[in-house]
Amino acid sequence: MTFPHPPDQPSDPSLIGAVYQTLASRRQVYDTLMWQVPALSLSGQAFLFTIALGSGSSTAARIIASLLAFIIAVISMQLMSKHRFHEELNSRLLERFENTYGLSRWLGFPFHNPRDVNAVIRVRASIFVRRSSYRIWMAGLGLFAIASLIVIALTLVPLLGFPRLLG
Repeated sequence: MTFPHPPDQPSDPSLIGAVYQTLASRRQVYDTLMWQVPALSLSGQAFLFTIALGSGSSTAARIIASLLAFIIAVISMQLMSKHRFHEELNSRLLERFENTYGLSRWLGFPFHNPRDVNAVIRVRASIFVRRSSYRIWMAGLGLFAIASLIVIALTLVPLLGFPRLLG
């Protein structure tokens, strides 16, 4: 198997293959890291919400647990965004590399654009598949952050002279 040799580019197939593998591995690592963030975040938040909403928890425990759940939601959103940025960056580098060396032609179509792939392979995506999982998870983590603030507010309501709303 030989690669076309663009000007000012390496012509050694083993070097080209090694660079491609490095880019592909880096992209895959960031993709994996991105999806580990919400799973770990939900585990921590479930524990903290157990404390914040537990009937035997003190006011201080509720506020501290809710504040920590809020912080975990926000920093998880930031970390997930950072991993997403690096995954997209490496995806674009990989796509550029594939285009430079003509790798898309091996399949007969550009395989990074879902519309191009669908035009050739004809796979129908459901409404859930067409939505961005990243955006959905960011919204979900944002809802956890809002829920944390609501628990803090409901915990503080009795201190303002209103009836207690949490057990």
